[in-house]
Amino acid sequence: MPTTATVLLASILIPSAAAARPAAHWTDTCHFGEHTVTANFESQSGDAFEDDLLVTLTRDDGAELRLPIPPSLYKPRHPLLNVKNRCAEATAVDAGENRVLLLLSNDSRPSWDTLDAVLIDTGAMRMIDAKFNIGPIKGEDDVLVLRRDGPTSFSVRLVREMLHDSGCDCAAAAIEDWRTISVVDDSIRSAWNDAPK
Repeated sequence: MPTTATVLLASILIPSAAAARPAAHWTDTCHFGEHTVTANFESQSGDAFEDDLLVTLTRDDGAELRLPIPPSLYKPRHPLLNVKNRCAEATAVDAGENRVLLLLSNDSRPSWDTLDAVLIDTGAMRMIDAKFNIGPIKGEDDVLVLRRDGPTSFSVRLVREMLHDSGCDCAAAAIEDWRTISVVDDSIRSAWNDAPK
């Protein structure tokens, strides 16, 4: 029979399933231009692990945009480094006049989260372009390492390769590099920084 001390130690070391379960519904407050925008991430089933969160943006004047992107398990992840974030929890950055680039962390369990990018016309409240699975985001925390390279160009740290012959199925074998994400003629483009232009 386990002792009280054993039970107590187990309760400390083994997190509950509820604590580890991601939110099936979360909201974020963003500022696009002069407007406050509420970003609503909501599971259709009530269970985030069904990978069925829809993303809806609602502006303070009532304009609403449900992003026409596949439902998934999107998680909060804010930027680190030299960018001004337009949201409190998610990552949204200015990418030209009336343009915001929303960078979404997409759960890709059992592997790393992957990065999706959505370009939004904040004046018309419409999605202009989207690019999915740009690359894996290393780390379990809620940070996206991002830097601004120009008015509509950014670099983000993503996993470029896995060292499959390292003998280590671990985070150390996931090698990161800078990947460029830019907006050109209202189109999202992405390439590794040393790739031919």
